[in-house]
Amino acid sequence: MGVNVLGMFLCCKHVMPTMKKQGKGSIVNISSITGKRHLVQRTPYSTSKMAVIGLTRTLAFEVGKSKIRVNAICPGGIIGPRLEFVIDGIMKGSGKTRDQVLTEMTEGRR
Repeated sequence: MGVNVLGMFLCCKHVMPTMKKQGKGSIVNISSITGKRHLVQRTPYSTSKMAVIGLTRTLAFEVGKSKIRVNAICPGGIIGPRLEFVIDGIMKGSGKTRDQVLTEMTEGRR
């Protein structure tokens, strides 16, 4: 929460006066596909990435009239050691096979 939410909030807060003064600006926040749909057994991470989307949407509404755009990028997972760890955890917690977990991840179900 400190890095993913508070850090992003503070960056936005401190760049805003300059953008307002110049009469335009663009902020691009990094969230995750997990900010749009939950990730099993990753409640803190999911919560923080959902908060980034809330921050982005609210800030865009608040500063749009100042010609400041605020958007979020929501990348998906990439197979690697970290995602393998998550897949293993889901398999252990649910009794599902690797193929079932991967199918559900790519189809957006959990």
